[in-house]
Amino acid sequence: MKFQKIASILQDFFKKYVFSIKNCFLLQIRENYEIYRILGDLEGMDIQLQLSLPFNEAEQDLYDLSFVI
Repeated sequence: MKFQKIASILQDFFKKYVFSIKNCFLLQIRENYEIYRILGDLEGMDIQLQLSLPFNEAEQDLYDLSFVI
């Protein structure tokens, strides 16, 4: 279920581009968030993302997505 949520967020974020997830793993748990590291392919370019998802289902839209350099 959590992976579907992550895939849905990324699909919405990259809706104009071809993006595929190569790997996704739980990096750490901090306060009320799970922090995921996502390795993916964006139209032939390797990218890394970090996604913070709240535990609380009512706050699932309050995620934070950032690029990792």
